[in-house]
Amino acid sequence: MKALISLTFALTILISSASAISISDNDGIKASAETEMVTVKGKIIDSESKEPLAGVKVSVADDGTAVYTDFDGNFEFKTSVDNKELKVSYISYEETVLELTQIVDNTIEINQLY
Repeated sequence: MKALISLTFALTILISSASAISISDNDGIKASAETEMVTVKGKIIDSESKEPLAGVKVSVADDGTAVYTDFDGNFEFKTSVDNKELKVSYISYEETVLELTQIVDNTIEINQLY
């Protein structure tokens, strides 16, 4: 009888936990539906040669979203309009942090370390 009561109690807790998870998931979906998303796209080039750079990490400083540029230096991702800064990093180049409003013609120039 004790085992049956314990099993029933355990199942009740499990069912309650599942309900709590689904409620919080619904709240999360509702919150994300209210957040406006924007597409950020551009091109990373070397500041001296003006050549496109492949494999550059472009990340959102506020939320950690990150992508890498393609062979032609292009990148594209979606982020919340609340995010304001991009961080650009590449081996042997200065790490660059800039506001989304500082991107001119969707091109970002980065400097080599000397």
